[in-house]
Amino acid sequence: MIRKILAASGVLVLAGFSVASADQLAEGDVEVQFRVTYNDLDFDGPGGSSDSKEMFFSAGYMLTDHHEIGAGVAYGSSGSFDALEFGVGYDYNFRTGENLNAFVGASVVGFGGDRGDLFDLGYGAEVGVKVYPWSHGGLLFVATYRELEGSGGVPDATQVLGFAGIGLKF
Repeated sequence: MIRKILAASGVLVLAGFSVASADQLAEGDVEVQFRVTYNDLDFDGPGGSSDSKEMFFSAGYMLTDHHEIGAGVAYGSSGSFDALEFGVGYDYNFRTGENLNAFVGASVVGFGGDRGDLFDLGYGAEVGVKVYPWSHGGLLFVATYRELEGSGGVPDATQVLGFAGIGLKF
């Protein structure tokens, strides 16, 4: 499943290089994103590996036409296990078409809920594409890889996430 998500994200990024259209992120823009996620968490601690779905909300500010900083919050659950995340991140947006931004980024997240009992901190990298066919709205597709630091004797873990969502810019 993870390979399918990463392969699909790669295809979307490559396909995006040929899309032509209407609008693009620019210096001074504020971008708000809402994403849904498939989450594959792999570790040897209590509960072992798990799959879950999460909802993610973030807001970012374009420092230049390429550099974006932002903050976000996510909530998800898998059975009786819940997760709350708070994080900050940086994205470098590539100018790949009139309305298309392929990007790479890095983020740091802290955890609450049941996941906060297991992990202190997560840090990782992401790659994706943002398509803005309308002046203030568009779609985004993202793949993220994270390393998670265990808490209280829980071993470290890896996390792979596949996101799809909508973006609004002002």
